[in-house]
Amino acid sequence: MIDQTLWDKCVAFHGHRCPGLAIGVKAAAIALDFFMDDITDEDHPGITCTSSTSKCPSDGIRCVLGIDDGTGLTVAEKEGELCFDFARGGKHIILTTLPGKHGLSAEENIVRILMGRDQDIFDIKTRY
Repeated sequence: MIDQTLWDKCVAFHGHRCPGLAIGVKAAAIALDFFMDDITDEDHPGITCTSSTSKCPSDGIRCVLGIDDGTGLTVAEKEGELCFDFARGGKHIILTTLPGKHGLSAEENIVRILMGRDQDIFDIKTRY
């Protein structure tokens, strides 16, 4: 579950509410949780990300992790599913979006992403 304050901060950063932003926020929150035991400075967690898109999800990642192009975020544009490879100190968590539910409004999709179980939103792989 994503904290409302964090979501509001990311919406203000991005400029609007959308499912793409929710995907990025959720992915970055999962990465933070995965690396939590390795992080000594919460303001500078030292996590990098290779993203398959520079669109809305990347703003969620930028906002949550405090990284940007050239300072921790690399974009390798790729068609198809969204994939995010988060790394820190040789550890990786790779998140690939699973197919969404059809027929949902944008707002319903945002709620599904932010409140849903991680494994219902992403295929999750780790590498050490």
